[in-house]
Amino acid sequence: MLNRALFTIYLIVSLNSAVVQARSVTPLVVVGQSEKMTVINEVSLTGTVTSPRSADLSAEVSGLVEAVLIEEGMHVRKGDVILRFDQEQEKLILDAAIARTRQARFELADAQRRLADAKRLVGQKTISENEVHSLQAEVSIDDAALQRATAEQRQQEVRLRRHQVTAPFDGVISHKYTEAGEWISPGDAIAELIAIDNYGLIFRRPSQYFPRLIQRPRSRLPWMPWRTELLTEESQP
Repeated sequence: MLNRALFTIYLIVSLNSAVVQARSVTPLVVVGQSEKMTVINEVSLTGTVTSPRSADLSAEVSGLVEAVLIEEGMHVRKGDVILRFDQEQEKLILDAAIARTRQARFELADAQRRLADAKRLVGQKTISENEVHSLQAEVSIDDAALQRATAEQRQQEVRLRRHQVTAPFDGVISHKYTEAGEWISPGDAIAELIAIDNYGLIFRRPSQYFPRLIQRPRSRLPWMPWRTELLTEESQP
């Protein structure tokens, strides 16, 4: 009986001691510095990148492709050479045309000199008027021959220039359709060129995102260094 009374007193004292210790414990408080941050909500959208101008480039003449100077994704400037044909034969034809032009020029100069001499001698009655007329006709014929040779030379120069294809405007090569060693004809597609200015993004999006898009009407794509217009389209039910 005495042992039970002692045990009860010991238990009461222990509980009171635990309560006192619990009340004496100070709660842990952590103090930190607040920071202002922007909350970014990402929305994944699927759409189409459009360009106001694109072209399937082709050659004006047929021939064997000697070199293709572009690759897909390459930026080109207006006038850059993107393809070159084998020009050896065309250069030889141009050399022959240049030689004919020089020959016609010399023949005309010689005919004009002989005509001038004849006009001086006709006053001395040493040659006939008929011979002077013949020389005048020869000068006219040689002059026509020179004009024809000059035109043929210019025509061959144009044809030689057409044995290389240049970019008609600034842009990016989106597709390449030919390689060196191939034979292509007029109208065959060589590459697709897309203009690099005034790109547009067209996509469908939920109507609840419309106010956010209005606040930021322009955007940049990570794989396009130029600015693009952000065009939106309402979702259809």
